[in-house]
Amino acid sequence: MKFKEIIKLYNELSEAKESNQLEWISRGNTRYETNWNGQDIVIDRRNNLDIDSQEIYLKVAEFEISYLPESEEFDSLVEIIDTI
Repeated sequence: MKFKEIIKLYNELSEAKESNQLEWISRGNTRYETNWNGQDIVIDRRNNLDIDSQEIYLKVAEFEISYLPESEEFDSLVEIIDTI
């Protein structure tokens, strides 16, 4: 899944949330889960103790990836988490 697809999916999820078709479930301070169109979606801003850094973990159905602060996607994902 390319980052452009992730942003497109997030925009779709935001619209669904605004029209009360979707609810995010909070699991702790920074982990959010939902199910959309049969896909389990998880976004989590967490500490990776192995590398002593924060990361953002994203799972959409079978696709999983972690973004580190050095990546250009990290800041966009932080903004997404803040809006959830």
